[in-house]
Amino acid sequence: MNKKLTELNLYDMLFHEFLLDSIDRNKIVLKTTEGQFTCGDLISFSETSAGLLEAAGVGPGDRVILLMENGLDALVAQLSCSRLGAIFIPVSPQEPVTRINKIIKQVTPGLIICNQKPALEFEDAVRLATMENGILQTEMTGQVSVKNTGGVSEEDILYIISTSGTTGEPKGIAMSHRAVIEFFKASVAHCTLTGSDNVGSIAPLQFDFSILDLGLALGSGACLTILPQALAYQPKKLITIINEKQVTQFNSVPSVWSMIINYSPDLITAFTCLKSILYAGERFPVKNIRFIREKLPQLRIINCFGQSESIACSFFDIENPLADDVQDISFGKGFPGNTFYITDESSELITTPGTVGELWVSNQSLFTEYWENQKETASRLVEDPFDKTNTKKVFRSGDLVYKDIAGNFFFVSRKDNQIKVKGNRVELDEIAQCLNNHEKVNDVLPIAQLKGNDTSIIVFLSAKPGCIISAEEIRKYCRLNLPSYMVPEEIIIKESLPVTINGKVNKKMLMDDYALTLNKA
Repeated sequence: MNKKLTELNLYDMLFHEFLLDSIDRNKIVLKTTEGQFTCGDLISFSETSAGLLEAAGVGPGDRVILLMENGLDALVAQLSCSRLGAIFIPVSPQEPVTRINKIIKQVTPGLIICNQKPALEFEDAVRLATMENGILQTEMTGQVSVKNTGGVSEEDILYIISTSGTTGEPKGIAMSHRAVIEFFKASVAHCTLTGSDNVGSIAPLQFDFSILDLGLALGSGACLTILPQALAYQPKKLITIINEKQVTQFNSVPSVWSMIINYSPDLITAFTCLKSILYAGERFPVKNIRFIREKLPQLRIINCFGQSESIACSFFDIENPLADDVQDISFGKGFPGNTFYITDESSELITTPGTVGELWVSNQSLFTEYWENQKETASRLVEDPFDKTNTKKVFRSGDLVYKDIAGNFFFVSRKDNQIKVKGNRVELDEIAQCLNNHEKVNDVLPIAQLKGNDTSIIVFLSAKPGCIISAEEIRKYCRLNLPSYMVPEEIIIKESLPVTINGKVNKKMLMDDYALTLNKA
């Protein structure tokens, strides 16, 4: 391996070291559809690929987009970037090319790594490489120059997660090695897994839930089993493979369990090795938790709550048995090292139990910045106004919460137009901005609607005078410009959208009409 890779001695610990350095090289730490791999395999693959990246001119601080599905290659790419001090940006190959181009423009990558050369045309000239069976392929297109030649620190950025943004552009959340590792330590401490455990992950690469799964598994000395995302919609196959892979802890968004309960409820008792589950990203309906507990009374259920700006900030074991009068699930008090504040609209501290306000979070796991967006960073990441001795920043989360007399916190809603769809963070304003760019659209209002246990997106819109527009035309336009989870489930076209006395679109009137239509149906 190139000597330069071994001289990055300015840090306490980096991402790849936390994951690999304390595990026996012969231990199997990864299972995928491609096979199973030891810690030594991952070390060898990532050292080789890091050397090839470095020889190609990739260095500390360079951005590398991982346009990949979750699996061996994606994991090796992450480890390789960590070894070099490069910043990885996970992006789904299923994203529309228009959105990928927005991310490219935002992060200006030195390289894009794919599982196979994509059949996409990028607006900007970008360098492409492929990875196969854990090894970066040496045939790369284009040229790249070294932008940074310094060492790597734990305070340096490890990855950027692109989430939905209110301006219609993706928002890049930049996380440092230190922040990620501090979160890993908290997850390992709470879940108390051992080297004999096996963590099942079904999260896509661009969802930071996949980062959580990776850190929890390898940080515990356990094995990580990456399951195909398609299994989320195939409950019988999912349960079969969880058993075949001998998964002891399965991590997912609650909607995966909703699929199992709705379509294969009798198979819940068929789990042979499962001891615990961890969920995040959405509310878990209490009735579903009760159903699972009825079928698997000894199952440990962990509520993981938080924002991508810290991966998460709290773990909470749901009581067993669950009391009959419980109607909402707490997310606890935050893992050690967290400080939670609840504030009112004037940013004054709320201390009265049961009073709803915005959650402000302070811990060692907070993000560094919104990439290339100093204004947004400064508005959300602030000095602690309530404790002058606190040297850590405070994140104004936008989550509306309350706490009970015991000090446990409960999520209520968001204070803005942000929602969660299958665990993915969605800004309704981004959908509105996208559709406002359509040449035939006049007014548009996207809303979130709870249907059963799932959140769906409904869009009301009107066409410009003289234009005729169809729901299918709008749906196709959304598919070309938005991720699949942001494509509206229902599109309702009206001659015009009603407005309030203040000139704003009258959401209540639209929803009343919509409800009336459903009742007639």
